[in-house]
Amino acid sequence: MLGSLAYRQAERWSEQAAVDKLRATVQLGARSMNAWLAERFADADVFSSSASMQHVLRHAIGDGDSTHEDEEIRHSLESIRLRYGYTSVSIVDTEQKLAVYAAGARPDAADIALAAGVLVGDGARWIDLPPTVSGHAYRAAVVRRMADGGPLARFVFYLEVQPVQLVRALAESGPRVFDGKGILMRVQDGRPVRFASVDGPAGPALAVLHDGVPGSIEHRLLTAPQSVVQGTMRSGDRAMAVREALSLPGWYLVGVLDETEILAGLREPTRLAVLAYGVLLLLGAAGLAFWLRAERRHHFRREAEMAAFYDQILRHGDALFVLNDWRGKVVDASASALTAFRLAREQMIGSDVMALAPDSERAAVLQMVEGMQPGDSRRFTGRRRRSDGSTFFVEGRVGLLEIQGRRYFHSVATDVTQARELQARMQQAASVFELAPAAIVVCNKALQVVSVNPAFTAITGYAPEEVLGVRVEALATGAYPEKNALMVAQVLQNDFWEGELMGRRKNGQIYPRHMLAAAHRDASGQVYQYVGMFTDLTALREAQTRAAFHANHDQLTQLPNRRCLDAALPALVREAAERDRSLTVVMLNLDRFKSINESFGLSEGDRMLIELARRLQASLPPGRLYHFGADEFVGLLEGPPVGHALTINRMLELACGKHTAGHHAITPSVSVGVASYPELSQDAESLLRNASAALTTAKARGGKTWQLYEPAMNASAHDDMLLAVELQSAIEHRQLELHYQPQARLANWSLTGVEALLRWKHPRRGMVPPARFVPIAEASGLIVELSQWVLEEACRAWAAWRDAGLLPPAVAVNVSALQFSRPGFVEQVERTMARFDVAPHGLVLELTESLIMESSEAAITTMQRLSARGVRIALDDFGTGYSSLSYLTRFALDKLKIDRSFVLPIGTSKGQEAEAIVQSVVSMAKALRLRVVAEGVETEEQANFLKDCGCDEMQGYLYARPMPDEGLRALLQTTLPLRSAATPSGLQPLFDRAAP
Repeated sequence: MLGSLAYRQAERWSEQAAVDKLRATVQLGARSMNAWLAERFADADVFSSSASMQHVLRHAIGDGDSTHEDEEIRHSLESIRLRYGYTSVSIVDTEQKLAVYAAGARPDAADIALAAGVLVGDGARWIDLPPTVSGHAYRAAVVRRMADGGPLARFVFYLEVQPVQLVRALAESGPRVFDGKGILMRVQDGRPVRFASVDGPAGPALAVLHDGVPGSIEHRLLTAPQSVVQGTMRSGDRAMAVREALSLPGWYLVGVLDETEILAGLREPTRLAVLAYGVLLLLGAAGLAFWLRAERRHHFRREAEMAAFYDQILRHGDALFVLNDWRGKVVDASASALTAFRLAREQMIGSDVMALAPDSERAAVLQMVEGMQPGDSRRFTGRRRRSDGSTFFVEGRVGLLEIQGRRYFHSVATDVTQARELQARMQQAASVFELAPAAIVVCNKALQVVSVNPAFTAITGYAPEEVLGVRVEALATGAYPEKNALMVAQVLQNDFWEGELMGRRKNGQIYPRHMLAAAHRDASGQVYQYVGMFTDLTALREAQTRAAFHANHDQLTQLPNRRCLDAALPALVREAAERDRSLTVVMLNLDRFKSINESFGLSEGDRMLIELARRLQASLPPGRLYHFGADEFVGLLEGPPVGHALTINRMLELACGKHTAGHHAITPSVSVGVASYPELSQDAESLLRNASAALTTAKARGGKTWQLYEPAMNASAHDDMLLAVELQSAIEHRQLELHYQPQARLANWSLTGVEALLRWKHPRRGMVPPARFVPIAEASGLIVELSQWVLEEACRAWAAWRDAGLLPPAVAVNVSALQFSRPGFVEQVERTMARFDVAPHGLVLELTESLIMESSEAAITTMQRLSARGVRIALDDFGTGYSSLSYLTRFALDKLKIDRSFVLPIGTSKGQEAEAIVQSVVSMAKALRLRVVAEGVETEEQANFLKDCGCDEMQGYLYARPMPDEGLRALLQTTLPLRSAATPSGLQPLFDRAAP
């Protein structure tokens, strides 16, 4: 009875020990197989996404002649096949249904059709291949798309594996851990099938056997939910079986142990114990205990051997292997993983696996493993975090295992940081190649074009298909073929060349380009390609030409400017000296151009300058007219000076021709200064200086004339400088005085007012006329001080006449443009009048036509303010400027003074035009309700005509000459005669005309 009980207990213990050993053995075997599978998937991921592989493939499919790239790809594939033991390593074109590159056995059409079924984004996949014609060996491959998009997406990386290595590695490398047998099985089409190692024509192979018997222990194990079953084998013997899922869906490693093997060790001791009727029960029990202890030691030794084997795999593998339980705690990790994460083993084991991922990646990790079942495997790509906080990129697969009812996640990955960086650099290089504004040409070592970028087509007009395979010499042909040949020779000799060359576009156009060419050598020092890059300099050269033109030409008239003249004139002077010829400089200036701008607008002024330039060009040789300044031109005449006078007259005649400004016809006035080499000028500088001096003299003579330079002109300029200094002293030493010229009413010759005229009594020069010193005062800026002195002196004299009991007439004071435009002018007039208590009607301010047109809007405001204070305003020298009638109606005027140039011709044979102008001016003034004063009246005939026209007042020698203060005082004390029968008009002059 006790023996029977002991036997049964020993039987149960033996069965449990056998199950434990069998399960541990199968788990270790499955782990080894999964590691082998993970390596195959990792190989497909790494090799297919290799940046260098993709770069070479991209060039190979894009080049017309890709011999070098083809050799490089085949060499790489063959190296992979030999190193990792693959039957075939190929690159399959899914569009052409062709293995474009293959190492080892070339895939046939059926293999390619299956490989083409892998989709973009699927990652690496295990596919079953058709068996060979000569046998029934199982064939399989791992395939993966080369890229998820772009031109490489149609290519599949194909790795045909040797499935027998799944069991060979387990049998050869693993220890002998149980007396049973391991069977590799899978569920195919809902039915269990098993694999067996067979001898084939090419060596050991893995065969698929469909010999499963329904109800057998293997069949029940793959169809039942339990992972451990007992039953009958195909042979009819009782056995125990354990399964472990592999990372391939539907694949299992099955361990089977015959029941007789489990109980064989118990039968003999039990039989002896029963025969001894329990006498030896204690000895049997002791023997049983000893046996169980021995079995346990044997079991522990075998587990240690398996652990050592497993540790050997982890320590010497390159893959980053991490095993964690269902709670996320790291159970084990390979040495490569510890190195990659920079952690010691004691730091890694037991840590949270999520700590290995940066915060931004954790959600993706959880989503990836969500819903996984034992045997599932998923591909992942992402960043992982090292212990120092830095990150690196990994690619790999994660699978779920179930061991003794517990689930473990195992991940096998590869550090692809460097590959990613290389790929990024390659993508950047590709982006630069495609988007660079410079043309890029890539040639093979035979100098044949293999690739061009879009900029090349844009610059040259050649499409890529027109130049691929063409030798580079044909593309380098330009306007200077010898320079292009020299460039090619320099690159072949020195590996580099940079410079400018002329190129020829497809349409035959020659264009400038800046080019850089270099040779690329491999690690062995051999040239494998040449790269040329060039930019089109056409736009730059055109911009430089435009810039040079604008720098040397006036933008308005398109004539050469002063800078161009300064560069050309010295050379022309040297040429004239060498040929013993004369060179004449003609300097022209448009008189009163500022008034034209103010009267008719800047656009009309520009049109006048353009028209003037056109007229002058018509009278000069080509290229001999320069725009010297705003309204100034310079012409150059070569040859005998005698003939130049006719040309200058012609220029003056054309320049002074009528010009239409809007609806108005005006006659421009031009002054011309002329200087010649070698006559009185020795070089370019003196030519321009002397011509400018002659121009100044011509303008001083009233304009519309030309003046030849004389040495005295420069002396006059020097004297002007001295006179400006002396004029400043004259103001300080009271050398200035006012003379007054009376103005009379034409109707009865009664005194209506006087005009204050400035005189300079120089202690050495005597009386200096205003025509001499007033222009100097304007040029030097002293005119403001002089004008203020005149205003104060006129107001002081008016107050003195009043205080002497005389009836003072209104005093007219000329206002300079600079004084009138200064801020505070109105206040200055007010202060001066208040200082001497001058009545508003006692002061008249005379403004010139050009003065108020220089800043018409500001002048209108100033005149209105003066008029509001009772100050009367007269428009002086009317008719000599270009004032607009529309502006004239807006000016706050009281009087209009007709210039003496229109009065003097009256009564002469050429006075008809002047008389018509005067009549028009008087009529216009009356319409504007202005009083009219005629200047320069010297004859009775002029006075009578003016009176008949309706002119109000006159001023001139006929009535009185300018007189000093004492002379005017005497006049104011005299009763003026009103009529006399001695003159036809009934008028008589105040003094004899012959009086000084």
